[in-house]
Parts: sequence; structure tokens; C-alpha cells
Amino acid sequence: MEPKRPSYETLEKMIAKLQEELADRTQIERELAHMASFSEMAPNPIVETDTGGKIYYINPAALQEFPELEIQKTDHAAFEGLQPILANLKREGKTLITRPIKLGDKIYEQLICLLDGGPRVRLYFSDITELKRLDQLKTDFVNMVSHELRSPLTTINATIRMVAGELLGAVTPDQKDALHLALSNIERLARLINELLDISKIEAGKLELRCESVNISLLIQELVRNFEPLARERGLELRSAIPAERLELFVDRDKIVQVFTNLIQNALKFTEKGHVEISASIDDQGVRFQVSDTGPGIQPRDLPKVFGKFQQFGHAPQGREKGTGLGLSLCKGFVELHGGRIWIESQVGAGTQFIFILPQIAAESLFKEQVKHLFEEAVSRSQPLTLLSFAVEQWKLSMATDGKEMPSVILHRLQAVVKSATGVESVTVVQGRGAVWLALPEITKTAAEEMVRRVRQDFEANLQIKVASYPDDGNLPEQLLQCLAA
Repeated sequence: MEPKRPSYETLEKMIAKLQEELADRTQIERELAHMASFSEMAPNPIVETDTGGKIYYINPAALQEFPELEIQKTDHAAFEGLQPILANLKREGKTLITRPIKLGDKIYEQLICLLDGGPRVRLYFSDITELKRLDQLKTDFVNMVSHELRSPLTTINATIRMVAGELLGAVTPDQKDALHLALSNIERLARLINELLDISKIEAGKLELRCESVNISLLIQELVRNFEPLARERGLELRSAIPAERLELFVDRDKIVQVFTNLIQNALKFTEKGHVEISASIDDQGVRFQVSDTGPGIQPRDLPKVFGKFQQFGHAPQGREKGTGLGLSLCKGFVELHGGRIWIESQVGAGTQFIFILPQIAAESLFKEQVKHLFEEAVSRSQPLTLLSFAVEQWKLSMATDGKEMPSVILHRLQAVVKSATGVESVTVVQGRGAVWLALPEITKTAAEEMVRRVRQDFEANLQIKVASYPDDGNLPEQLLQCLAA
């Protein structure tokens, strides 16, 4: 029996469906080809390699920037230090990391992407040479202006105090009032200069940290006692709510005091009635702190800008000093340097809460974070960076008469010796239990070894000292830290 032939209408529908499927496939092929061309059209270099350094793909921008890669040069500087980074990524279960890298006269931000867990790796390069240059110009300008202002300001301050104290002759009550007003403004200008310097150091990764174990409960009690007179003067109640158990954190005490001071002063300045409360509690992420007030609150549109530099929101009641607009920016910088985070919650008419969390981390972890920031600066400026560790078996200074442990004294003495021997002002010092770690920007290994010789002369202690320097001992912060741990 002859099979039934499809009708003309059925054939027409079949042909239309086939044409539709072919059109869809053609469109899909076009989309795939377009997507595949993205890396070809990308203006920045892209290189795909494996964990052994074998090159699989180089886009045109990479060939133009690094023509030597065309001959499959696996030992290119772009791949230097890649192995330990990839090992760390796999160990931590991560797939992405960025690092600064200097290739020739240029500085790149290199994004390292582990594809499907390995073995292939894709490297993306962004030229940040000009950004780094402009950032350095800004930092140098702020430092220069701040230092140039400090010296004459100190002289003016001392002179006005002499006149106000009638050391140079009698002054009338009106003149004394004018002099006190001038002193108040000079002190405000001095605070602004110090804050500018701190901001500049934070942004440059050069802020000096001197960390130690701090009883946070006692610190908060001390702050409340210090601010109670000001709160009473303004008709406000200053409260505290802290756990009964001892709260200990490994932090730079002065920097954390400054965070609390800025937040409390801010709350007292804008609150006209009610109270300000400082609280602390244990959190999954560390210790959670909160400074709350019953002030007017902040408009929702202003909340994202609160931690910006030179930001002012609302108007302080008459007679209360206007701030510099840098205090909250500094709070954010100090908290983040300790590995923490800070945020704000506020409702108009219902007060404001500044909340920050400080992690309960060990000294070594804090030092590692500092080293990463300093290492990026060293690479971007083509300058050395030297790390030192002092394992101290017996805390004893030659000038100590009783021979008791004096870790804080030793820490300050150690910094003085280091600064004197190297001429470096910004020294990152972290003190752990029986050990001190130092990071010295711009100092070569040779200079550091000479400094070590001087330290041994100044201390009557059995010091086990290790030195690791970039680029002599490694091209990654992990490699330098490993040298100290070995």
C-alpha cells in the first residue's frame, strides 16, 4: 500500500518550521560568535594560561602590550609568583584575587581568575600607572601642606599663650577673651591638620598601628567618666551598657579611643535633649559596639555620604563647635584597618546609631592585613619593603632597674631605635605574646640588617630576629610572611 503523501499545506508548515529552526540556530551561532569576540575586542590585555605557565590564549591587546608573549614565554614577569597565589586560592576555595604588579615602566592591577577550579587561569590586566601617580601627587601635597602649617601654627599657639598668661605684660579682660578665642581656633586648625595627615596615611597604607591587648570594658568606663561633665553641661544623660564579663581585644588603643571619641562628641553635639548611650556586646563576627543618641536623626538621602570626607549634615545647636567633617571618615578608616566594619542606622526624629564591629583576631592576622596594604604601595612605587620579627624570650630593657616585664615600654623603645636607625617615620608595629612584628616601607634588607645590629646593642634581651625583604626574599606578601614564620 502506497504511503499517504502529506498535503501541500502540511509541507508548507513543515518548511516554515524548518526555516524558523534554521533562523534560530543562525541567531544562536551569531550570538556565540559575538560573545567569543568580546576578549578580542577588549581594550585591556587578557591572557589564559595553566598553573604550569603554558599559554593557551592571548588577546590582541595583550600582544600589543606584551609582544614577547607571542613566542610562548612562560617565564614572563606577568606570571611571577603565580603558583603560591593559585595554591592559596584552591586552599581557601576561592576563584578570584587581584594584585598590583609592575611590568617594565607600568603598574597593572592584575585580576587572577581560576577557571572551573583549575588548571586553567585567566589573567586580566588594567593599567593603573597614571592613577597611582595622581594618587601619590595628592598624598605628597597633603603631607607637604600639613607639615608646612604645623611649624608656624605651633609658634603662634605658644606666643598667644604667653600673651594670654600675661608673661609679656598685663592684658585687659577683652583682650584676654580675644586671645582665648584665637587659641580655640588654632586648636581647631591643629586638629584639622592632624586629621588630614591621618586620612592621608590611611589612604597611602602608611598609618602606624601599635596594637596591644586592651580591656574594652575598662576603656568604655573611662570614656564615660571623661565625657560625663560635658553631657551634664548640655543637660544630657550619658549611659553605658557593657557585658559583665571581661572584653579583651587586640587593637591599637589610641586609634580605638579616637573612634569612640569622635562618635561620642558627634552624638553630644547634635543631641539637644535625652541621652547618649555607649554599648558593647559579643557578636558572631567579634565585638559589636554602638553609640546611640536621641538627636534629630539624618535624612535617608544623606546616609550614603556620612563617612565621606568634609561632609556636614544638619546644624549643631547654637554655641556648639562646628566639626571639620573628617571625624567619621577617620572612624571608618581606623575600624577597617583593624579588620572591622562600621555603619549607621538613623531615622529622622528618632535618633541615630553608629555601629561598628571589631573582630577578635590574633596579632599575626592583623599584621598580615597591614603587610598586604604596604606591599601594594611598595610594588606601585618600585620601592623596597622589609619585614622583621622579634621573638622575645625575656622582656628586659637595659635601662630597667627592676627587671620586670615591660612590654609597652619595650614597644615604644623598639620603635624609637628603628626610627633612629632607619629614618623611617611610619613604622607598622604589632605586638603579640612574646613577639613583635615590624613593617618598614622604603627600607632595603641591608639597611634593616644594620638596624638589627643596633637593636641588639640597645637591648639586654635574648632576641630571635628574622628579616624578610621585597624584592630580595619574595615577590608576594605571602612569601615574605613565610620567611618570618620559617
